[in-house]
Amino acid sequence: MSGEWAFGFAAPELLGLGLLALPCAWWASRRSLSGLSPGRQRAALGVRLLVLTGLILALAELEWRGPAPEIEAVLVVDRSRSIPAEGHLREAVDATRRRAEPALRPTRVVSFGADAVNEAELRSALPFHGFRAVVDREGTNLERALRRGLDSLGPGGGRLVLLSDGNQTAGEAKRAAAAARLAGVPIDVVPIDYHHERELAIEKVVVPSEVAAGEPFAVRVLCQATHSAPATISLWRDGHLVANRAVVLEPGTSLHTFELEQPEPGFARIEASLRHALGDDSLSQNDLGHAFVLVRGEARVLYVAGEDPLEEPDARRAGHLVAALRAARIEVEERGPGELPLRAGELQAYQAVVLDDVPRRACSERQVSALERAVRDQGLGLVVIGGPNAFGPGDWEDTPLAKALPVRLSPPGQGSLLSSALVLVLDTSGSMAGHKLELTRRAAAATGRALGARDELGVVRFSGDAHWALTLAAGHPRARLSAALSKLEAAGGTQLGPGLALAARALRASEAQAKHVILLSDGRADDVDRAARLARALRARKVTLSTVGIGEGADAPSLRRLAQLGGGRHLAVADARDLRQVFVKEARRALRPLIVERTVLPQRVGAGDLLAGLGPPPPLRGFVRTFAKAQAEVSLATPGGAPLLAHWRYGLGRALAFTSDVRPRWAPEWIEWKGFQAAWSQLLRLVSKDVAQERFQLQARAVGGEARIALDAIDAEGQLLDGLRVRARLEGPRGEVRQAPLLQTGPGRYELKLPLVGAGTHELQLVSEDASGRVLHSQTTGLIVPYAPEFRDLRSDRPTLESLARATGGRVLELDALRGGEADLWTREGVGERERQRAGWPTLLALALFLFLLDVALRRVHLDLRALLPRPEPRPKPSLPVAATAHLL
Repeated sequence: MSGEWAFGFAAPELLGLGLLALPCAWWASRRSLSGLSPGRQRAALGVRLLVLTGLILALAELEWRGPAPEIEAVLVVDRSRSIPAEGHLREAVDATRRRAEPALRPTRVVSFGADAVNEAELRSALPFHGFRAVVDREGTNLERALRRGLDSLGPGGGRLVLLSDGNQTAGEAKRAAAAARLAGVPIDVVPIDYHHERELAIEKVVVPSEVAAGEPFAVRVLCQATHSAPATISLWRDGHLVANRAVVLEPGTSLHTFELEQPEPGFARIEASLRHALGDDSLSQNDLGHAFVLVRGEARVLYVAGEDPLEEPDARRAGHLVAALRAARIEVEERGPGELPLRAGELQAYQAVVLDDVPRRACSERQVSALERAVRDQGLGLVVIGGPNAFGPGDWEDTPLAKALPVRLSPPGQGSLLSSALVLVLDTSGSMAGHKLELTRRAAAATGRALGARDELGVVRFSGDAHWALTLAAGHPRARLSAALSKLEAAGGTQLGPGLALAARALRASEAQAKHVILLSDGRADDVDRAARLARALRARKVTLSTVGIGEGADAPSLRRLAQLGGGRHLAVADARDLRQVFVKEARRALRPLIVERTVLPQRVGAGDLLAGLGPPPPLRGFVRTFAKAQAEVSLATPGGAPLLAHWRYGLGRALAFTSDVRPRWAPEWIEWKGFQAAWSQLLRLVSKDVAQERFQLQARAVGGEARIALDAIDAEGQLLDGLRVRARLEGPRGEVRQAPLLQTGPGRYELKLPLVGAGTHELQLVSEDASGRVLHSQTTGLIVPYAPEFRDLRSDRPTLESLARATGGRVLELDALRGGEADLWTREGVGERERQRAGWPTLLALALFLFLLDVALRRVHLDLRALLPRPEPRPKPSLPVAATAHLL
């Protein structure tokens, strides 16, 4: 268009209607302004007509139209892993910057892979040193990149310059090209050409989703070759080589089938590798393929036992229960807390998981979340057994596991458990030298390990004076605690007061609700009276004090008196090797009111007796106090009503809590009870999930860069189920989670497509509910992307790029021309005509408002303009001389 500005109207039909109102307004105003003077009447009428004219023009949306600004060029640069030479792309961008710089022509850069990100605008005279934006290079999404480029264009429009190999792993570039064509934006393409002429690759490995243990199944390996070549296909199962086969691959695609057998239930990971016999292979990334299969077998239980600081490291953990379950023909797999699976799908191989006295600190958040999801969504059985490290004392409050349990870990209405603070006041006088000090260090370290993550711990050393070895705080790492204790040295006399005074000051500032001091000494102190006053002061501030005396030299009467004044206990230790057990037990007793260590006789309660036919249960010597939830079924309780054995349904699974232990500490009579094996095998079978699978049929495939999911919902009678709510949860190899509902596409058929981001294992979980919210089916499977889709294509896709240029009126440019600065990216060839528009109605409305106020002023405010003008001074009259007027006297 011409370089001049013009005006027009967006709603011209309102202009004619509005102008018809002007004569009417003129006629009506003559009567309403008749009381004004002729001059003011004409002025008010003119202003009123101007106001009306401004409003009419604003309603018709007056706008000015002028030449469009200079067009922009947006370089859309492919930085995925399939691009062979990123250095050439940097040179092309820098050459474009140099050509744009003299005329200050606007140029932008978009980097893309699986996503698209804007780089800095190329306006500076500084050279382009490289791409700064971080993109996901594991895929290529041309559609997303081109749409980002369109969004980056200014009002003057412009052209997109796409530098790519044209191979798409996600999205559909044609959709973005259609949008560009409608916007009048041509797409110039710069093909990045390559061709791997001698290449072998594994396209995919196909296995059944589920098989029975011991049942043979087929493994199909799909290979691709650009030329005839001898090669070896190796097959691995769970990291063990199971097959080697020499083959000759012909150009194109070939299928190779192996037969395997998996004797053990669980997830079997199958890996296939391809090796060129002559080493003539240009890409090694695509020589691997993976798949996994769920092998179902007899009931199997995963048994996880925690470590107790009171037990020696080589002591057997809960061997009595494991032996009883195995004697009942229940297969048990033992693991440590740190070996719990990180994904819910890996727990599908088990019918139940048993946590025996496991503290919260022994498990990661991912492990706990995976366990809770497996119970809720997969029907996994859960058994939690008590002990000093379980339930509330194990710091399980406010965790996903606590939601799955049938018992509350703190009293209803009190929120989380009481926070606690413990100060160990340790005698480091000269008499503590040698093995006593070393055993004291070990006892203090074990006590720190027995505390929860939210508990505060401090260590004070005293002899003639006192100092902090470890200041009072929560969450001390074990390494810091060990380092602090290793610096304790024995020297000097014995003064109790300074150490207690330091502890008292620190605990006074602590916000913990349960506070306790353990004082250790092996001798006689000179300041017992001062220590007694401090013990009374501690007690007044609700801080309890216990004392521990070592050996015959300890002042037992004085230490016992201090404990009585401090509201604690005095413990005499003859052998320093018992210090660790004494310290840990006393810390638990004082800071963990939920641990009850007394003999109780279990009472059968509730309508459903889980131990029916086994006779009266024997007594227990301790338990963890918990509180039954509303829907829980309590089968055993203490005489005071505290639950000992409770269970309930949680989602698709069942959870059971036994608040005592299965070790000699609290349950020696239970271990010797003749019904021990029958009771626990019965309880495990109660909570274990049903091995028989529902008749829902799940199909999940990785196609290109997306997961294609289909579910056929069929009930036990073979009827198709409609109207279900089916939710999919896809967790990628880096922990990223995508959730979406499946849409019903036919009778009993539900489908969904989700992007697969990144190479590796993608865990897919489906949960199906009816209209009432009842869960009907849950299943977890996996999809494997063995290598980045970028390495799937062996040559660039020039035809796709050329089709984008043709569809939008763009050009096909060569990379060398761009690198040499020969390509003109700012030409208007193919760019849709645009003009710059500026709305005039805001200005008109503001002017109409001003004139309206002026109209009001002309009609309501009377101004005498003559009064505002300065008046001339009166001229004085001339006086006559006295002589001239004398005759008048």
